[in-house]
Amino acid sequence: MKIEYFKKTDIIYFRRIGKYGSENLVVMEQIKNYAKNQGLFENSTILAIAQDNPQFVNPEACRFDACLCVSSSYRPNDIQGNLYFSSISAGKYVVFLIEHTSKAIEEFYANILKNVNKYDLKLDNKPIVERYRQQLVDQGKCEIMLPIK
Repeated sequence: MKIEYFKKTDIIYFRRIGKYGSENLVVMEQIKNYAKNQGLFENSTILAIAQDNPQFVNPEACRFDACLCVSSSYRPNDIQGNLYFSSISAGKYVVFLIEHTSKAIEEFYANILKNVNKYDLKLDNKPIVERYRQQLVDQGKCEIMLPIK
């Protein structure tokens, strides 16, 4: 675990609306394929952001964004139907490095309150971010970033 100040970052992303689950993997594959087709995949950073908490939002209305971090000068040549350009605001996060497996990610989320209490974290009202930096993914790792105050 480490504390990191995440600077404002430009992204392009595909959005899926619906109950969170295995269908989110389809959107992740879309952004990876886009990155590969545009020559942006090598050394890339991909973010997975569940925008809504299904405890408070109808699960069928939950938004999931699969994002590719891009330079501030990047503008997509071809905006496809559900490909968007935006930025993520700066903020402070506690970053957990975990194994890049479905099991490890599920276990992290199952124990999230335990981690919040263990480290006495004061969460900010922003979405949790899963970060997949290519160099870490190549080592079988990924990061989960909890927004903190």
